[in-house]
Amino acid sequence: MPYLCLMASAFPGFEYDIFISYRQNDNRSGWVTEFVSRLEAELSATIKEPISVYFDFNPHDGLLEPYNVDKSLKGKLKSVIFIPIVSQTYCDPKSFAWQHEFLAFLEAMKEDPFGRDIKLANGNVMSRILPIKIHDLDLEDKALLENEFGGVLRAIEFIYKCAGVNRPLTTLDNPEKNHNNTFYHDQINKVANAVKEMVQALKHHGKQSSTTLPVAALMQEKPSHESSIVVLPFVNMSNDPEQEYFCDGITEEIINSLSILRNLRVIARTSSFSFKGKSVNASEIGNKLDVDFLLEGSVRKSQNKLRVTTTLIKTDDHSHLWSAKYDKELADIFVIQDEITSSVMDRLKILFSADSSVSKQKHSASLDAYDFFLLGKFYWGKGSLDAELKCIEHFEKALEIDPAYSLAHAWLALTYWWYRFFGFGPPEIALKIEKHSKKALSLSDKIAEAHTALALLELYNNWNWRNAELEFQKALDIDPRSVITLLQFGNFHANMGQGVKAIAYLEQALQVDPLNSAVHQCLGWCFYANQQFEKAVQQLRKALDLDSENIGAHIVLVFTLMDSGDLESAEYHLTTVKTKNVFLESCLARLFCMKHDNKSAEEINIRIQKENSFVPPIFLAWIQIGLGNYDNAFKYLDESINQRDYLLISMPIFKWWDPIRSDPRFNKALDKMGLVDYLK
Repeated sequence: MPYLCLMASAFPGFEYDIFISYRQNDNRSGWVTEFVSRLEAELSATIKEPISVYFDFNPHDGLLEPYNVDKSLKGKLKSVIFIPIVSQTYCDPKSFAWQHEFLAFLEAMKEDPFGRDIKLANGNVMSRILPIKIHDLDLEDKALLENEFGGVLRAIEFIYKCAGVNRPLTTLDNPEKNHNNTFYHDQINKVANAVKEMVQALKHHGKQSSTTLPVAALMQEKPSHESSIVVLPFVNMSNDPEQEYFCDGITEEIINSLSILRNLRVIARTSSFSFKGKSVNASEIGNKLDVDFLLEGSVRKSQNKLRVTTTLIKTDDHSHLWSAKYDKELADIFVIQDEITSSVMDRLKILFSADSSVSKQKHSASLDAYDFFLLGKFYWGKGSLDAELKCIEHFEKALEIDPAYSLAHAWLALTYWWYRFFGFGPPEIALKIEKHSKKALSLSDKIAEAHTALALLELYNNWNWRNAELEFQKALDIDPRSVITLLQFGNFHANMGQGVKAIAYLEQALQVDPLNSAVHQCLGWCFYANQQFEKAVQQLRKALDLDSENIGAHIVLVFTLMDSGDLESAEYHLTTVKTKNVFLESCLARLFCMKHDNKSAEEINIRIQKENSFVPPIFLAWIQIGLGNYDNAFKYLDESINQRDYLLISMPIFKWWDPIRSDPRFNKALDKMGLVDYLK
């Protein structure tokens, strides 16, 4: 006999407002029954109108044949909000709850008037699936859920965690002894408030756009129990300025070590290092990054001796919570890093446990190999050809010393991708990306960077879109806070026309790395792809404020200004930007086409081909489209496809292709790339 409120849903066409889905085993102790009872009471105290809830005391278990399925279940699934009780047993494709409730509700949402996700009054987006998590999940279960969700799982947690314990939170649990620091009634209140927000949004706004954030994007704000920290670049106290890379390396390793802690938001390297060499007080840093604590330190390296000092500071009142000095041998560098991490955890009265989904990265046992690795990381991402070549040189030296250095293989693969992407390297570089990413994964499949490198290879070289998605998701399963993964996965979704989903991933990246120019640039591209030009310009201006030499931000800003009709600003930007390259010259030619000045466009077209030994044919295709020479444009497009130009990935959304988009040859080009089937 099901338990339910004896009233219909407040929404026409729906039987219930809330459907509770769970596995029978999870209610043997009565946990689910008590949860429903307390939720009903909280809903009554939170929402003026009555809310109907469907909850079956005796659910089916095990996958049943169709003739055993409750005939009325399909009608009961016509509910506004679906609450799955996500446990260690819920994610079982053979179970009734998974097959006939969870998957069935996902399917039903495609046809009902509200769609999958809804826009709230404050502008945030919330899914109509509101997961309640009562256990930390195994990796494969988390991956299974997120594959169906189409995004990162964000649930309201009812989990009690302490050493060796992973069970549902109860009303009797003391939050001070719980690593998650959660109080049962507070969590019930969060659920009720989330339901209230959804009900109000649905009543006031009706059907929402289907272009929304990933399912379960519930709460973008920082949880109340989450602390945050920035590790500032450790100061080089050695007499040798060449040791700067070593200090930076230690800083980054401590950032990585702290990042594996649950409920501790750790600011990523790019934002942290933006304060390097600057005299900024703790309060300013705290306000700028929205962090509670900062860790600063210094390093003195002399031959095989090492002195490291550290201080932990509270940003709101500048109070020093802890400081320490380590005098050790160079060979003890990893011990020092671990001791600093442990001390920070202790001083913050760490109420967060290591996240089992994130593996601590292991380095080579060879200090020489590690030293070359740090040198490679020092030059990584600086954006110039010389810097990328130095990265490659040092990572390869690390691998000469230790061929089994998995992290060096992973970062070398990423560096080769970067080298290829920006047009510095020939197409054969793809073979090296494949070699080193797969070698890294053969040594350890728990390296997020290796999965990301492989995803980028599948995306840009192999055009295997589904494999790329899987590899990106594997990377995020290992490290949900990997900025490069979030950035590139968001970029992928933007290019596939899934603009708002892309924005969700990039906003996650900004939580971790708020001062990263590349993230703001990609967020600008996502807004551009979604034709939100004003927001795109705002983000791109932020990107350029952070890094005036971010050439990608300059280019996307020009795209945005041109396509929004502001040709005057676009031309001013193109003619005043310090950096000059064939990409920007091609944009200027296209701008002259838009101004109906074909003569100037032709002059640029001739000049760039005369002055450059190689011009990517995709640039020439864009100019020919602007000039109205569509046959020539398709000739260059075919050349681009043969060369696997990385910019082809934007074809589904980039407006400069619009004049030839209806030509059958354009669809044929998409088909060659496998995009026709993928985008169906």
